[in-house]
Amino acid sequence: MKILMHIGNNVDASLVKFDTQYRKELIDEIKVRIRAAFQAAKDSKDDTQTGDISSITFGADDHDKVKVVALGVEGGSLGWNERIRNDAFREMEAFVERYSAEDMPLDDTSTYLLMRMVMAANNTFHPFADEAVLVPTDSGDEYLTPLIPNEMLTKIAKNPEQFAIVNVNVY
Repeated sequence: MKILMHIGNNVDASLVKFDTQYRKELIDEIKVRIRAAFQAAKDSKDDTQTGDISSITFGADDHDKVKVVALGVEGGSLGWNERIRNDAFREMEAFVERYSAEDMPLDDTSTYLLMRMVMAANNTFHPFADEAVLVPTDSGDEYLTPLIPNEMLTKIAKNPEQFAIVNVNVY
C-alpha cells in the first residue's frame, strides 16, 4: 500500500538527506505512526497487519515526485484524488458493460474490486486498498483515508519536504 503522510512542519531537509541517524529516527517514527493508524482503523473482525516498509520517498529528497503523486501534472498525470475518481468511474463503467442485473455476480472478485474502488471514491478507508493518506487531526491523532484533504493538498504544493510517500506491505 502506498501511504502519503505529513512527516512534520519542522522537518530539516538537509538532515533528512545527509544525517543517517536523523533519517533512521524519522523512519522509526513513521513505522510507529502507520502501525497506530492501522490499529485504529481495525474493527473487531479485521486482522490486517502492516509489515515492513519497502520504500520511502521523502519530499526533502524528491520534491517533484511528492508533488506529482499528490497534485499531478497539468496536461500529464492525474493527481491522487483525480486518479481515484477516474479509477472508480472506469471500474463502474466496465462492470456495467460486463454484466446485466440478472447475471451480475454476487460475492466474487469483480464485486469486491468494484466495492474497493467505490469506497475510495466515497473517502472510506479499506485495509487492502492500494493507496491511503495518513491525515493528522487537531487533537494529534491520525487516521487513514483514501482522499487527500484540500488543506493537505495546499500544504504539499507549498512545502513538499514536509511529506513522504511510504510503501508498506499489508497482509
